[in-house]
Amino acid sequence: MLLNNLNKPIKNQGVSFYLNIVFFSVLIIEIYAEFVESNILQWIVKPLLIPVLFFLYLVSSLKTSRIYCSALFFNWLANLFFINNIPRLLLLASVFFMLHRILIIVMIFKSNKTLGVVPILLGAIPFFFLFLSLISMVSENIQGVQLYLIGFQTVLMTILGGYSLGNFIINNGISSKLLLISSLFFGLNLFVLGIKFYFLDMTFLKPISMIFFVFGHYVFYQFMISHDNN
Repeated sequence: MLLNNLNKPIKNQGVSFYLNIVFFSVLIIEIYAEFVESNILQWIVKPLLIPVLFFLYLVSSLKTSRIYCSALFFNWLANLFFINNIPRLLLLASVFFMLHRILIIVMIFKSNKTLGVVPILLGAIPFFFLFLSLISMVSENIQGVQLYLIGFQTVLMTILGGYSLGNFIINNGISSKLLLISSLFFGLNLFVLGIKFYFLDMTFLKPISMIFFVFGHYVFYQFMISHDNN
């Protein structure tokens, strides 16, 4: 595991090891459920992903970030509303995803107040063009509240991506690498989901987005451990 390669102290390595096994076992089942479009199986396994990650964080970190735990809670709620493809529930899921992103952005900005505006703006450029292309592709198929929500989602992801890339350029350490990788996964997840729901509805896109989503969370968890235990 990457966490072990960081040579950081872990509160309970034994429990952490078994929770990792549980986490990736649930992930494999969830990807299969997404691929075969089994709502029943998704309702069984998807609600387990974030709680397992939460407990993995608790047993691995020497500190506990309340902001991060709150962000995980909102993301867990979003996942529940995201299982059924019902417009109203998808809107609620989008709101909870935004709350998650806002809390994550607040947390990382509080953790490093020395990063200047210029590196963030430069880092935001590739994310800006990625999501600009997404908006241009899906704008004809969505309107009203949905358009505003996906627009706000892309703005938040651009800020997070810009900070991550700018931080990586200035501070090329393990934590900055993990933050950048997780931001890339989250950005690709949002891009693929936008394509899936509003441009090209193909079955294989949902499992791909789930892979990006889960690995984004897992790598961000690694970032939290590296940051908290440093």
